[in-house]
Amino acid sequence: MKKLDFAKYYDITDIAKAYDSEYKQYVKIFICVDTNDFWICRLLKDFRSDEEEGHVEDEGSYILERNKIAKDFKGEQIQGILAIHCVLESDASDGYGGWDLENCDSEENAIEMLDDGFGIGTIEK
Repeated sequence: MKKLDFAKYYDITDIAKAYDSEYKQYVKIFICVDTNDFWICRLLKDFRSDEEEGHVEDEGSYILERNKIAKDFKGEQIQGILAIHCVLESDASDGYGGWDLENCDSEENAIEMLDDGFGIGTIEK
């Protein structure tokens, strides 16, 4: 597996779902390498986020959950499935918490928010 590009999201849905059944509730799971952190983003279908009520069922809506995972050192890269598993384990130890929640009206809208013109990468096993 090649090194993941900086500031680009990669679809790791299949890897995450195979790693931990908790991810099966999500439509898509993405990972991104940033300067000091990794980002895990999870897309949950048929829910919206409400400040007072939390996650509320809402058919056709999506919540984009972003969780920031601190790197061990600045410049740390992801170069392999085991490194992705380590980031997923950190996400699990956070209780799959969402550091940032965005309501979206479609899967495409959520992906556009993530890709920011860089596109979504794929990981070849």
